[in-house]
Amino acid sequence: MMLTCVLVFTISVIYESLRMLRVRLLRKTSDPSSSGNETYFNRLLNCTHVLQSILHFIQIFTGYILMLIVMTYNVWLILAAVLGAGFGYFILSTNDSNASSTEDETKFKLLRKVSKRSQVEH
Repeated sequence: MMLTCVLVFTISVIYESLRMLRVRLLRKTSDPSSSGNETYFNRLLNCTHVLQSILHFIQIFTGYILMLIVMTYNVWLILAAVLGAGFGYFILSTNDSNASSTEDETKFKLLRKVSKRSQVEH
C-alpha cells in the first residue's frame, strides 16, 4: 500500500509539472509581434502547437487516471493524490504567483491576437 501511495503521489506531481510546463510554454511562445501571415495549416502544424497538443493529451490522461484513483474512495490514495498535487504546485510554481490566472490571461491574449488577425484578413 505504501508503494501505491508513493506512485499516486508521483503521478500527482507529474500532473502539476505538466500543467506548469504548458503554462510556461504558452507564455514563452505567445509573441504578440509575430506575423499574422501564417495560414491555419501552418499554425496547426507548428512545432510548438504539436508539442502543446501532446502535453495536453498527457495531462488529460494523467488527470483521468488520478480521478479514477480517487474514485476508489481509499483515504490513503486520496491523501497521496492531494498531497502530491499540493507538493507539485509548491515546488514548481515558485515564479508564478497564480498559474491558473496566468494561463487564463495568456489564453485571453492569444484569443485577442487571433481575433485581430481575422479582422485584418477580412
